[in-house]
Amino acid sequence: MQELVGRLTALDHEASEALKVVSYFDALIAGNVDLETIVRGAAALSGVPCGLRHGDTLIRVSPAGCRLGGTADGDWPAIDVVDGDVAWIERAGAPHANDAMVLERFALAVAISRARRRIAPEDSVHTLISPERTPDERAAAAARLTLSSRVRAVATAATAPRTLHGPSTVVATPHGVLRATIVTADSGDAPPETGWGTWGTRAELPESWDAALFARRLARTSGETVDAEHFGVLGTAARALDGTEHADARALASLDSRTLSVARALVESESIRAASLALGLHHSTVQSRHESLIAELGYDPRHPRGRARFMLADLLQRLSAGDAG
Repeated sequence: MQELVGRLTALDHEASEALKVVSYFDALIAGNVDLETIVRGAAALSGVPCGLRHGDTLIRVSPAGCRLGGTADGDWPAIDVVDGDVAWIERAGAPHANDAMVLERFALAVAISRARRRIAPEDSVHTLISPERTPDERAAAAARLTLSSRVRAVATAATAPRTLHGPSTVVATPHGVLRATIVTADSGDAPPETGWGTWGTRAELPESWDAALFARRLARTSGETVDAEHFGVLGTAARALDGTEHADARALASLDSRTLSVARALVESESIRAASLALGLHHSTVQSRHESLIAELGYDPRHPRGRARFMLADLLQRLSAGDAG
């Protein structure tokens, strides 16, 4: 499928985007997700709120994956599913090129999900990582899974081999369809590009999942596993600033890869001489590039304050690169 998408991208961009929609919903269907996750997937793909009326239940979700209240009033593009269920995309104005495809696959995924189970069961893992669920709902879900008190969430590609030990589910996120696994120990071989969330109590799993998504996006830029625990308060700050257009991050994005590698070595090494050895360059060359970086960035990345400033900007730049990858 990925090879076909790559070929189509070169020939017909709209056709390749339509195929990505099909692949996205196929991953949700294969993961046997609940109805709310399917609505989240439709909203993430379309970039606008999406909704589903299922019996007396109304599910509306924002593109960021947040549950919305209110009613479904509006002349939205909609499609009947089965037994009176209706799915819709809350697009105002002219429809986007793939809205019809998203709506069609959205309805198909709902129909398949309903055919598989008479009543969609509570997805305990999804309940535990969702900040919108109540503490009582999360406590009940934890009891069903008999989890220990010390846990964390892990984010992997939905199609990656399931090598981690723990309950899991497929989740639609703004960063793609991922598998969320809850682990109680660092057991099992993690596949490449795994994001490990922070350790905490069962009640803190929503924060752990948020950290796992952060780590997963960083992992996409390196192809390795990334543990959010290693970043501490720096990771918290990066997540709080995520999506902002900060000048420091833009400055790093403008550097070529070789200059950026020199800057990272200067920040991570104890001295300029140590950075020179790590880079395999002459000391005078690295010294000269250090002086050029100070002029280009407007601060010294080796100064304690400048080092913290660079590291936070570098995380924001890597997060952006992880989304584009």
